[in-house]
Parts: sequence; structure tokens; C-alpha cells
Amino acid sequence: MLIENVRCPSCGAQVMVDHKLWCVGTVRLRCGACLHYFLPQGSPKSMSVEEAANAGVPITIWEPANNSGSGS
Repeated sequence: MLIENVRCPSCGAQVMVDHKLWCVGTVRLRCGACLHYFLPQGSPKSMSVEEAANAGVPITIWEPANNSGSGS
């Protein structure tokens, strides 16, 4: 499994993410330290979610209603 290490733009914590998810680049990540949601910086956005998951059907990404990252 390939991984990428990205930094949370809010608190600077290191977040490990699967390489394919990083290549998608349009799926927001959640920092485990400050609970902030962010898009991975430097992603080539060269892969769709369906390609990353090897899915033959469209995939919809769900996000919680309170996605501000405040943790409350």
C-alpha cells in the first residue's frame, strides 16, 4: 500500500492518506489532531473516486452536516 503524508493547513499536524485518495484530490481529509477538514495540497487530481476504488458505478462522497471541523 502506498501512502502520502500531508500537513493539516490549520494546525500543521501530519496526516497519512492512501496514495490513491491523495491522487483524487477532491475528497476532503479530516485531521485527527484538530478535526479540521481540508483538501490535500499538491494532489495531481489525476484519478476519479471511481478509479481509486476500482468501481464500475458512480460513487457519491458523503460528508457530515457539520463539516466545519469544529468537532462539536
